[in-house]
Amino acid sequence: FERSVFPCACLNLGCTVCSFHRDPRNLPYGWNPVTVFGPFDHTKGGHIVLEDFNIMIQAPHGTSYAIMGACVSHGNAPLADPTTEHRSSFTQYMPGGLRRWVDNGGKTDKQLKETDPIRYKEVQGWKQGNWDRGIGMLSTLDEV
Repeated sequence: FERSVFPCACLNLGCTVCSFHRDPRNLPYGWNPVTVFGPFDHTKGGHIVLEDFNIMIQAPHGTSYAIMGACVSHGNAPLADPTTEHRSSFTQYMPGGLRRWVDNGGKTDKQLKETDPIRYKEVQGWKQGNWDRGIGMLSTLDEV
């Protein structure tokens, strides 16, 4: 997707329930935009469920939302009538491994450690602050 800021995408097809999960390989502080589509009654099923917050959200066809999928346990409720309804979604994301590769100057952690142990130590120290830097990029309530 040439104009997307996200390097990866997943098309989830089928009228199945997405059980609760986190996406631990995604960038922990990164957003994952999701667009829901398909013919289903959003008032009776297919809700977005954010388990950590104990909330369900109706999401009709065409709804887009964003979550931090690596940190927030999420899934969706069953469809009211899976014999006639169909719910799919399109998700975009940033893999944490790709971010590490960028931080390492185009090398894996293993490659950097083997080729430049001094730089490897520096980068590992810098990475300790990634979570705080990432959370610092989020808007506060006062900024919205």
